[in-house]
Amino acid sequence: LALKVIPPDAPGLKPSGQTRGTGRRGGPGGESDQGVSMAIVARILSHDLQVPVVDQTGRTGRFDLQLDLDPMKSLEEKKQIVLDQLGLDLIPTENKQVIKVLVAQKLK
Repeated sequence: LALKVIPPDAPGLKPSGQTRGTGRRGGPGGESDQGVSMAIVARILSHDLQVPVVDQTGRTGRFDLQLDLDPMKSLEEKKQIVLDQLGLDLIPTENKQVIKVLVAQKLK
């Protein structure tokens, strides 16, 4: 899925005052992330949605965000939640994307 910004201001993405490092908190109210780049947002969404997500927002810098994704919802419902809460759309892409994956075959 390609990650795109729908409204020009993406209200759920707030510019972060954090210049180094990132912070993450999870709880009953959802996840709160501070100081994350759009590449990290794409990685977080890839993990939460269990599908590859590629950042195509063109946004730079660091952002703070709050996201409440119910793991029991369908992929389509989760995509709508991301759009509603962050102003980011997840769009199927026809273009082939290179995605780096680490595969561990055996632990010693």
